[in-house]
Amino acid sequence: MACEARAGREGSGRPGPLLRLLGWLLICLGCALAPGGGRVKVHRYPLWFLEQGKLGGGYAVGYSRAYARRDTAVAEALRDAAWRMVRSRKVYIEAEQGFTEDALGKHFQGERYRILVDTSLVEATAGGLEPLDVAEVGNMLIVLAGKEPPPEGYKVRVPVPSSAPSWTTKPPKRPGWVYAVGAAPRYFYLQNSWIYAERDAYLELARIVGLKIWDLRKALAGSPEGVQMTESRAVLLGAEVVARWEDVEKGAFYVLVRMPF
Repeated sequence: MACEARAGREGSGRPGPLLRLLGWLLICLGCALAPGGGRVKVHRYPLWFLEQGKLGGGYAVGYSRAYARRDTAVAEALRDAAWRMVRSRKVYIEAEQGFTEDALGKHFQGERYRILVDTSLVEATAGGLEPLDVAEVGNMLIVLAGKEPPPEGYKVRVPVPSSAPSWTTKPPKRPGWVYAVGAAPRYFYLQNSWIYAERDAYLELARIVGLKIWDLRKALAGSPEGVQMTESRAVLLGAEVVARWEDVEKGAFYVLVRMPF
């Protein structure tokens, strides 16, 4: 089986969406500022992008930069959509986090992860997909890919709601499903904000279903010093994006994913 690994290393603690965003929110202080210091434009997104979970099966969203040659950007986004559709069927994720602990508390030291999908299926999947709708949002191009047109009304462009959906702070709890939320700050290239938030949600889902904790402490009686490692390894089947939301004022991006369980 041919696999594609998307791996990385992070340098900030991420116990949950709210705590992961705390540093970013303190910096933003309620100002909708672009990375270069300018005022952020309030974008209008296709409804299928913000509420992807309501489309049903058979659809995928792909990302690209908004290149001068639109056909190049659409082709790149279509292949990205195929990769994400294959990932939604089956993906292997492994991640590790390291902490040290002393008298002052626990300190995050870093994270590394790998996301593996069967790339032998990507090209075949891409060949069966059509770009059902294409939208340029800022410097990002997004494609809704599938075989059948989306339900009536989902191609309309709408601004993101001004108030946060409840799932951004409390993921839904429904029988037969497990939910996870990912978050990311604003990047210059808009698609990176959404891609990293989506990746973060998948890593959180893997931690929920496959987390192990290794706690190594000094043998000295009463010593608070030690090292803690968390390891998550999981095969996710049928995981899918449900919804997206952008906090324009705080410069934060949220993605909700779910998996049958």
